[in-house]
Amino acid sequence: MNSFFEVSSYGISDQGLIRKNNEDVWGSLPSQNFFVLADGMGGHNAGEIAAREAVDSLVTHVKNIFSSSRKENKHPEHLAKHLQYAIQDTNCLIKEMACTHSAYSGMGTTLCCILLHKNQLIYANVGDSRIYRYRQSLDQISEDHSLKNHLLKKGKLTPENMERYPYKNRLTKALGTQSHIVPDIGFLDVFSGDIFFLCSDGLTDHLSDAEITQIINATSCIEEIANTLINEAKLKGGKDNITVVMVKLIEKNQ
Repeated sequence: MNSFFEVSSYGISDQGLIRKNNEDVWGSLPSQNFFVLADGMGGHNAGEIAAREAVDSLVTHVKNIFSSSRKENKHPEHLAKHLQYAIQDTNCLIKEMACTHSAYSGMGTTLCCILLHKNQLIYANVGDSRIYRYRQSLDQISEDHSLKNHLLKKGKLTPENMERYPYKNRLTKALGTQSHIVPDIGFLDVFSGDIFFLCSDGLTDHLSDAEITQIINATSCIEEIANTLINEAKLKGGKDNITVVMVKLIEKNQ
């Protein structure tokens, strides 16, 4: 549990204007300051099932970590190792479901999560659902595992022509699509006033970082920020499901 800050959180998921169902799923363990989001993919509602399994599995794993009486489990480095194992175990679970049920063949999901512990944030992600930090300016702290991002880093695609690239949303890594997965995991020091948020690509496909920053600057209320982000993404097309999970840190002695 975080002993340095009060943590305020708010999550919202919207089907959007085009999709017939919502394959985004988010979850939280407020008592442990753990927040997770998954964006599923696959036909016949399989994407929604993959996302739900991923979120439920991660929440269960984190509950088990903190229910252990072993003090070493609570050190940030150990928590990160447990989180990596939890994501790899979840990958195996979804992969097995996809292999043993014909209706789930080809299903998978992105995953991103944050765990606040004392004065540190542990973050992890697989796929292109993003983790942002807002501290005077907006910073994306996760890296997209997408073909578009891979080609941008290689210099084979430019920001100017990437919108015309036909495979820009193809993932290079997702849970359930590979036998073994290595999530990105990192640590950040946290400070009073920091805002962190998780989001699916239904938000970032429609809103730029500059537009997101403008919305955050307009109010200190994270509920209002999240709802405005959803509404603006829908006004710009709402082609996909849109999910935002916001977390704000406030010093306890304030």
